[in-house]
Amino acid sequence: MRQRILRVAPVVGFLCYAAVAFAFSTGPDPSRTGAPAVAGRPAELLCIQCHSGSPINDPAGKLEILDLPDQYEPGVVYPMRLRLSYSNHLPEDVPRWGFEITAVQASTGRGVGLWVFPPDLQVKPAMNQTSWPGRWYLEHTFAAIHEGEPGPVEWNFSWTAPPGDSGAVYFFAAGNAANGDGCSFCGGDFIFTARDTLLSSSTVGVPIVPISYSPENVLEAPSPNPFKQCVDLAFSLARSGRVDLSIYDVQGRLVRTITRGWHDAGPGAGFWNGKREDGTAASNGVYFVRLIAPGLERPLVKRLTLAR
Repeated sequence: MRQRILRVAPVVGFLCYAAVAFAFSTGPDPSRTGAPAVAGRPAELLCIQCHSGSPINDPAGKLEILDLPDQYEPGVVYPMRLRLSYSNHLPEDVPRWGFEITAVQASTGRGVGLWVFPPDLQVKPAMNQTSWPGRWYLEHTFAAIHEGEPGPVEWNFSWTAPPGDSGAVYFFAAGNAANGDGCSFCGGDFIFTARDTLLSSSTVGVPIVPISYSPENVLEAPSPNPFKQCVDLAFSLARSGRVDLSIYDVQGRLVRTITRGWHDAGPGAGFWNGKREDGTAASNGVYFVRLIAPGLERPLVKRLTLAR
């Protein structure tokens, strides 16, 4: 049962203005909550692009968004908690815990509201403001990773509702229960997701705009681009079928197959670490990511640059 909160005073902290967004250099890249496509905005990626080797939402753990009221009132500050648990860490592990959360207007897919948070947390703007305009991501810093704690762990912060009625708001969050071995691709780092919906007075009892997939096949712009170590490759399929997502050089030669085979309709993601099929490092330069998907008359292609 969620606790209803009508009016509270803001907690001590910083509002999410650009001046403080990068006060700390640690924490995950923004736009990694795994949020689905909302109001035509593309789906977000997840931290599995770096923290690979373990299943998403392993049943031994859970990420929970806590203390949201039944509905919000414009301009009111609402305290929130994010709780992350994982029970299968090994005795030799030194757990490290992290998170990222964003608030999204259901009708537009844009970011909504303001985050209020203590000094051991930080905010970052969306990695791509064209894809996710106005979204801000609240996340941990090194000071808030709860190193060595067995869990569950919690982070406390607040969300300030927008000054006007913005309709339903989605909250999307991702959490990382890492084992602290310093190897993100060796397994042992477990990624969890959570989502919740907060209604306004005008949307109580009114059907919410559904979270839907793109009606078209889409290949998102690679990010970051240029890249040094790893580039995220996101796409969305209008219908299920066989896909081929691959990297080619400027001569049209295959460099690396990212994914090939059956894929369900909806968002998908992969990443390229700058290596060829045989594991050797590709040289700096221009490459192309190509998506072949059901219903496409010709492949979708995006240009990317490797610049170590």
